[in-house]
Amino acid sequence: MNRNKKKYFLDFIPFLVLVIYTIILLFTVSIQNFNLNWKHYLALGCLLLTGILFYKNHQLGTLSLGLLLIIGYFGFLSFSPTLHTISFGIRPRGFFIPFFNGQPIIIILAFVHFVLSGRYYFGILTKKYWQTFLAGKEYSNE
Repeated sequence: MNRNKKKYFLDFIPFLVLVIYTIILLFTVSIQNFNLNWKHYLALGCLLLTGILFYKNHQLGTLSLGLLLIIGYFGFLSFSPTLHTISFGIRPRGFFIPFFNGQPIIIILAFVHFVLSGRYYFGILTKKYWQTFLAGKEYSNE
């Protein structure tokens, strides 16, 4: 297997972990007395959309997964049945400034995603990147 094929398949790791978490969420909700919250529904919808985008266009799916993880980083998504979140930040003069407000798995998956799929984010704020993307090619900063 060549190197590009390996990178292609490695891009799916955070997505597959989220799919497994979602299956566990749905199984737990079905056998226990948990109700789904709007954060769960938003997570399910975003994960489904990301899967469709991965199928249609790998680069767009990868960027969508990054966006999903950023939204989850701020606590707007939940893949846990108990809505377990952790917040940490600083508290100058009684005012709380959060650095993280979400599920611990999100911060781990975001790190893994940006390490494995970082090549899709180099030059993302440039006009050349989006012209290349809209032309149906993969951007290369070389």
